[in-house]
Amino acid sequence: MKLLNDIFNKLSWILIILLWIFSIYCYIIFPDNIPTHFNFRGEPDNYSNKASLFILAIIGTFVFSVLSFARKFPQHQSSNSSKHQNGQLQLHEVFLNYLRCFIMFLFIYIIFSTHQIVIHQASGLSSWFMPILIFFIFGPTIFYLYKTIKSK
Repeated sequence: MKLLNDIFNKLSWILIILLWIFSIYCYIIFPDNIPTHFNFRGEPDNYSNKASLFILAIIGTFVFSVLSFARKFPQHQSSNSSKHQNGQLQLHEVFLNYLRCFIMFLFIYIIFSTHQIVIHQASGLSSWFMPILIFFIFGPTIFYLYKTIKSK
């Protein structure tokens, strides 16, 4: 589990850097008005100034920071078994690192899709965007909650 934790940790740092690089790049090349909101079907339903791209990068950085901060406060276990407690702490850290990675990937994908719309290569987010989002957020969250409740 330590290897998986290290992979998610390093990948999340790479993705946060890519998020900012891609945001700056798109800001430079985009026209003044870009799609900034998408409906449930992935179609753009609101347009605004290209500076709003940085809102995604700022929100992504905020979420990244909150999840990084949360990693420093592991769950307290009532069990006396240090092996069991260590496993729970590792699961806690892997889960938070996974969320950091997935959320950074999500924001990069939204900016990439906006780029595709601006250059007329796509008409919106793909149709699989919402099901994938729901699966990759709620699936691991439910698993994490199940393992946490089961361990108590």
